Amino acid sequence: MMMNKILSLLFLFPIVCLSQSEVDEKVRKRSERNTNLTTIVEQSPVIVPTPTVVNPYYYNRYTPYTPYVPYRNRSGYYGNEYYSDNNYYNRQPLELNTKIGFVGGLLSPNSIGLYTTIGGQNNFMYLSYEGSKSSEYEHYNNITFAEVFSWEDELINEFEKYSSFTLGIGSDLFEGVNHFAGVNFNRIDKDLVFYDEYHILSENGEYSINDSEKRDFGLVYGLLFDIRNINVGTSIYFLSKSRINLHFGFNL
Repeated sequence: MMMNKILSLLFLFPIVCLSQSEVDEKVRKRSERNTNLTTIVEQSPVIVPTPTVVNPYYYNRYTPYTPYVPYRNRSGYYGNEYYSDNNYYNRQPLELNTKIGFVGGLLSPNSIGLYTTIGGQNNFMYLSYEGSKSSEYEHYNNITFAEVFSWEDELINEFEKYSSFTLGIGSDLFEGVNHFAGVNFNRIDKDLVFYDEYHILSENGEYSINDSEKRDFGLVYGLLFDIRNINVGTSIYFLSKSRINLHFGFNL
């Protein structure tokens, strides 16, 4: 009977030691993440230059003996030759083609953002930015996959965060229909989600670490339809990860 207890203690001793070491490591990792490291920057003395007094009469050469005479041309003083042109007052005002609204991605990870068009009536520039929701997990940049593997924590999920910026040019296709094409720059951050049985790294035990970061670019083509003052449309991304977006906005 005594021998069985001794064997049980010998068997449980390394497990208890390893568990205690894992707890200590996780406490240290959480403490490192929550500690704000401040760097003291030694400030060098600021030398204030002595202001230089400029003679106000230097540029126009005005003296009591040489009075100042404004520049005169054949149209009058101060270069009014441009404003004397009769065509200046007969010019047509520039017609702007400006739209602004929301853009949303339908494919996973879902995204939402803003888009706008800036330009003339027939040609314009298209700009948009979109991103997906932020992670709801406690995230650790200071934990590696090798450390998680040594703790034998269970992989329970994956999380992807998407963001992109699009720049393009467009023009009128038909009356009330615009099309545009451009370049899309996107980024996808992928995290791995694990479960901590001791609930040290988070209250519910779920935490995430960095897995991969992918930057890519592709092409985009879209259509925008004008319905009175409302603007709707769709666009598709290709050459990179394919995505389909919807647009809803207003004509300004």
